[in-house]
Amino acid sequence: MSVYGTCGTTQLHRVQMILNFCARVVTGRRKYDRVSHVFKDLKWFAEQLVFYHRVCSVHNIIVIGQPEDIAMTLGDVASRRHDHATRRASDITLPRIRIGAGRRRLCYNAVQDYNRLPIATHDPGFRLRLRNHILAHADSDVW
Repeated sequence: MSVYGTCGTTQLHRVQMILNFCARVVTGRRKYDRVSHVFKDLKWFAEQLVFYHRVCSVHNIIVIGQPEDIAMTLGDVASRRHDHATRRASDITLPRIRIGAGRRRLCYNAVQDYNRLPIATHDPGFRLRLRNHILAHADSDVW
């Protein structure tokens, strides 16, 4: 599981600064040169990387069922709740969370992102389709 999967904005900013330094080293830029366009060329995106790892972690937990402690905290597939077919039958139900800290947890925030994906989550090749989707929408806020 990724270390920065549920980190806050301060920690994510630190990761972004490290990526900026790495981009400068790789491309031979100086300390104060802008590297935002370099990220597009290298296809390095810190926020999208966090999103990718969180969603892949949820997918692995759902498919494999490991680790069991986290798998038990995830909700059931919505189709198990009733007999009739709905558009959101393959979604994972979200647990009831009362405070903001609980909404940042993997079992809520990452599951919410997983449910919002416009790609099929049950077919083989999920990671590749997710990566292509993120790269196709890298310039926008919609991943």
